[in-house]
Amino acid sequence: MNLIQGTEKYSIAIGTGKWVAIETNRIGPNLFTFAQNQQVGLAPFKIAGSFAWLDANTVEFQLRYIESPHSEIIQIKFDGEKASITFIDSFAREAKKPVYEAKGEF
Repeated sequence: MNLIQGTEKYSIAIGTGKWVAIETNRIGPNLFTFAQNQQVGLAPFKIAGSFAWLDANTVEFQLRYIESPHSEIIQIKFDGEKASITFIDSFAREAKKPVYEAKGEF
């Protein structure tokens, strides 16, 4: 899986039916999200990634940050040429999350 955030691009290996352990420079959910220079100099972070299809149109990627109690879920729902992407972190799983939309061939 490739994630692009601002000018940064992250390649993250994800397993299906198993967890794949890797390291990444991508900062995940943490207690210092709003702190200036949060987690600068601490990368790479150890993570494990796995994905599964929830139904015919929805895939869910889970990222577990090994050295932290936090995790992140990325859900993608496909609808023809549209996809809705939702990021859910371990801090507020029940909170309303922004949904990003993409168009094109999937």
